[in-house]
Amino acid sequence: MSERKERTDILGLANFGIFLILVGIIVATTPNLVDRFADFFRDFHLQEVAPNVSLPVPGLDHPVVFNAIYQFCLIFGILQIPVLAARFIIKDTVRRTASTAMGIIFWLGAAWSVTLIIAKSITWLNFAGYIILFLGIAIVVENLIVIVMRKD
Repeated sequence: MSERKERTDILGLANFGIFLILVGIIVATTPNLVDRFADFFRDFHLQEVAPNVSLPVPGLDHPVVFNAIYQFCLIFGILQIPVLAARFIIKDTVRRTASTAMGIIFWLGAAWSVTLIIAKSITWLNFAGYIILFLGIAIVVENLIVIVMRKD
């Protein structure tokens, strides 16, 4: 059994750099964002969702926090599209290509979900459900891509 040496994931490293730059831009351009996030996390309390079942939920609206999350998810999701194209151009591994496609689905789905909570169309628990839903869809799509593109 031979092991194939994986080459360094240059696009993955660049993608991580994009992630850090985007976080930095959003933090730098949103006044008091760190304090607003601290307030957001301090605002959590347990809410009974079924008999003897409680889950943490924020008590108040946090539009600045949700807007920052929305901006991050949307921009990062969109920036995954050229990364995916680059993976096809350089004929990157199927797993890395599928993983990038998964990222597009998750981040854009998360952005859409955040718009619903900003608009107060859904509750926090619905929002959590949508995030779980998009994560599941992204994982299924990633693995379908691997199955379809795999060369036996």
